[in-house]
Amino acid sequence: MKVYKDLLKRYPDDAALAYVDGVLSGNIIAGEKIKKACERHINDLRRVDEDDSFIYIYDADQAKKIIEFSTLLKDVTSGEPFEASPYQKFILASVQGWRNPETKGMRFKTIFISMARTNGKTQVLATYALYNFLFGSPKINRQLAVSSIDIAHTHNVRPDRVLSQVV
Repeated sequence: MKVYKDLLKRYPDDAALAYVDGVLSGNIIAGEKIKKACERHINDLRRVDEDDSFIYIYDADQAKKIIEFSTLLKDVTSGEPFEASPYQKFILASVQGWRNPETKGMRFKTIFISMARTNGKTQVLATYALYNFLFGSPKINRQLAVSSIDIAHTHNVRPDRVLSQVV
């Protein structure tokens, strides 16, 4: 793995890079697939400047916006205010931050999140879907789909379950 500490200075408040640093430095325990995802994030950040054939950029401001948005939501299980964990921030920032600079469109059109039960994938999906429903592109005719083995597993993604009441 290449040295990446210079990227921490370039993206000082980026939640994805903070998580990557924690994983790659050994401060956060993670499996091999997570370590590979973190290395891929670093490699892609390098490719932005070093590889002319790489057409994407990482927009840390877009990544930050979805994480800030997540703080307005309720936890889908408890109904308490939601505070994303570092790995949830990494997922949200990664899928929202990578962009095509010409179209401003997102790099990832389809995301597949696989993790054990009760580890927060519903909350990540609810945050992602609601954020992109409200603020995504195109401005009209957005289509978002959620799939699962049955309808019972998708009911928590409903906006009325995750939006906090603004007083």
